[in-house]
Amino acid sequence: MIVRHFNDLGFPPLETFAARMDAVAAHGTEGAKRMNELARDLAMEYQVTVARAAETLDNKLLMPMTIFFFVPFLAAIFIPLMVNIFSIF
Repeated sequence: MIVRHFNDLGFPPLETFAARMDAVAAHGTEGAKRMNELARDLAMEYQVTVARAAETLDNKLLMPMTIFFFVPFLAAIFIPLMVNIFSIF
């Protein structure tokens, strides 16, 4: 029943969780051990997902960092330089 409900939601991690919970419930007596394994598996999957997201974060932050740091740095150097050069002429 819970598997069908989570399948209707269309969220793959919940579908996987529901399928695993159903498998734990089917085994009966080893429920605590299986729940511990399930928790460890879910934690590992989450850590992998976070690590993948962290790897792509560098590429996503490149442009904002360039605009925020590099452009003001160039402006701080070139504006006074250009003012001095144009004041000569």
